[in-house]
Amino acid sequence: MVGHRRKELHMSSLTRIEPMDGLVNDNNDVNGRKLWEALKVKTDFDKWMPRMIEYGFSENDDYSTFLAVGKHGGKPAKEYLLSMDMAKEISMLQRSELGSQWRKYFIEV
Repeated sequence: MVGHRRKELHMSSLTRIEPMDGLVNDNNDVNGRKLWEALKVKTDFDKWMPRMIEYGFSENDDYSTFLAVGKHGGKPAKEYLLSMDMAKEISMLQRSELGSQWRKYFIEV
């Protein structure tokens, strides 16, 4: 009975995710920076994204890049548009409940 109670408590504490504006565009491409925010990754985006790409993803097949100027001007930032499959795999690589929830979300989109 105690084991069942633990499982019930764990299930009730699952992270709920809310879709984010700008995460997925009309072409079903996923904004890499928005995904990073959604996954609540502690590593800086500029270090995290290249590390994710090292898992065997290919530019122009799995993702594309572009430069975007921020709201306040300044140096343009390198941004990434990811395929839905790449977003699923990256979510799974996070090995967290939040990553698992986002992966399920991308499967349903």
